[in-house]
Amino acid sequence: MKDWFYSIPADKLTAYMKTVSEIQVVSVLLLTACFLGVFLCPFLSKKSTAIISGAAGCICSTVLYYILPLGGVEVVGISMIIILLFTFYREKKNGLFRQIIFLFVVYFTLYILVAGVMSQFSFFTTNLFYNSDTDVFDLVVRFTAESVLYVVLAFVLLYFGQFFLKKIYHSHRELSNLELFLLLLPECSVFFARSIVISYIQLYNQGIADGSIKSNIPGNLYHLLYYIFSYFVVLAQVYLYEKIKAHQEEISQNIILQKQMEEIREQVGRVERYYGELRAVRHDIGNHLQTIGNLLEGGEKESAVSYMKKMKEEYEFLPVEIKSGNPVTDVILTEKMRRAKEQGIYFESNFIFPERMKIDAFDLSILLHNAIDNAIEAADAASDKKRIAVFSSVNQSVFLIRIENSSSGQLFVNEGEELPRTTKAEPGHGMGLKLILRTAKKYDGDIRLSQEGDTVTLEIMLQGRNS
Repeated sequence: MKDWFYSIPADKLTAYMKTVSEIQVVSVLLLTACFLGVFLCPFLSKKSTAIISGAAGCICSTVLYYILPLGGVEVVGISMIIILLFTFYREKKNGLFRQIIFLFVVYFTLYILVAGVMSQFSFFTTNLFYNSDTDVFDLVVRFTAESVLYVVLAFVLLYFGQFFLKKIYHSHRELSNLELFLLLLPECSVFFARSIVISYIQLYNQGIADGSIKSNIPGNLYHLLYYIFSYFVVLAQVYLYEKIKAHQEEISQNIILQKQMEEIREQVGRVERYYGELRAVRHDIGNHLQTIGNLLEGGEKESAVSYMKKMKEEYEFLPVEIKSGNPVTDVILTEKMRRAKEQGIYFESNFIFPERMKIDAFDLSILLHNAIDNAIEAADAASDKKRIAVFSSVNQSVFLIRIENSSSGQLFVNEGEELPRTTKAEPGHGMGLKLILRTAKKYDGDIRLSQEGDTVTLEIMLQGRNS
């Protein structure tokens, strides 16, 4: 075989090695673009956008590599800017622009670090396997094997990076400007550090070109460790951010939950005081009627009217208008109905408290409070036919609450996700749905959001036990 190999002209061997080198570079570019599409998929409202982004990345990277005298990192950078603009256009209704910028920058940073590891890998293998005494046959075999290992290593690092990020990062809300700035600081340090390393390599290449340096570029262990360490730092940064945000949200949920419970107890207390006062009024109604009659008989009509107004102010409390079978849910539904009517929203309630199921009334009040508040906000923004309907049903040990509301917006819910994305970065926004989900999980339940036309439906399933 070697005899056949040695019969191959030198120019053909050179062309072969150049082709292998190009295949190596293009393979990594294609892997980078494909994994970008896979990485973006859970965070975009349209799967087609992620698929097109990956395909466009493959095309852009390959074309730019052959028409521009640039390295792989620069080619990927230009391609990602083009894809970013395309993603902005496709996701303009989504509104999560800062979130998308963060995802692109993090992925590009991972690619830079992977490329850095690859370059150091190449330097080490060059000095380890190649020297002036290396046989030509061994040289070609080793070069081919090195190229294959290069692509495999790039595949492993890129795959693990995007896979780990998807596992740990689940945020589907818009980032604030401050959050985006803080999250991108480590990535900026990577960009600056890479510039220093590239300057070092360029100086070495100049020395080789002018003959002042006779050896190949040596692999630098510190550079390799820097790239590997930074690779895991970027992943750890995203992981810690998610953990901190989850802890902050849990604290916020507990504070909001406690406040809502206090408000509900206060409302129930007001109802109880009202009925107590009503019973007292019934006992004393004769005296009040006699006083009013005496005033009218004495021709003091204005005094009688004034007395009646004073009575009304003293005992006035809007009674509960919705009877659901429990005073706690009665108060919540009545208060929400009044608020909806004040905003010109038609409100319909067919909610019946599951008396025989062991579900706490205050937990149900939290569900209704947050769900109907969200429904009112959405219905109030609807262009016409503002409507909210609340239903409930029992099927064996399952209690189902269904709340429908009109909406003029588009509901973005990713496949496999429980909660919709929010385009608002204000603290606490979207906390109501998280409280609903948290309460549902308490009863081994779940929630489902859907939209059909201009109607959004929230279904809350709870597992109870019949008493």
